[in-house]
Amino acid sequence: MFFACFFLSEIAEGTKGVQNLIHDANVCFRNGNMQCSIRKLNSAIKLSPGCLECYRFRAKVWVTLKNYKNAIRDYSQILKIDPKKYPHVYYLRADCFTELGFYKQGIMDYTKCLKLMPKDGKVWYYRARSFALSGQFANALKDINQGLATGTHHARSLIKLREAILTGKPIPYHAPGSN
Repeated sequence: MFFACFFLSEIAEGTKGVQNLIHDANVCFRNGNMQCSIRKLNSAIKLSPGCLECYRFRAKVWVTLKNYKNAIRDYSQILKIDPKKYPHVYYLRADCFTELGFYKQGIMDYTKCLKLMPKDGKVWYYRARSFALSGQFANALKDINQGLATGTHHARSLIKLREAILTGKPIPYHAPGSN
């Protein structure tokens, strides 16, 4: 009985420690101290390796630092632990792949996200943009039409992307994390 109470106490302390570390990481982040935020989140992950919030927050910090490879690693860990809890992680990871020029992987992740969130016009825009950047203009135009059919408030962006494709203008830039 003593062991069970001690063990439950340790779990509660660990959870409290993780939440305190996440809070501290957030303070560091808001103050622009990204390295401090990363250190706090690393400590939280050591205490609780299954903490999705920790990986999600650390990926956000990595994106802020433009360290897209580490962000991809953290987004992948989230999807490994629980792929259904945060379906938008697919498009966040896809943004990073696209930024690094890995269009095929980005398109695959946007596709997975669209299967879970088919009415999200923003994701249709992102996948269309990746198709356009990879030279697959017919697929990009198809996605633009699909996105417009959702009634999205991103219609203006979709129309600008279509105009860029049809007139040969540069594809509009989208920075990861700028959703």
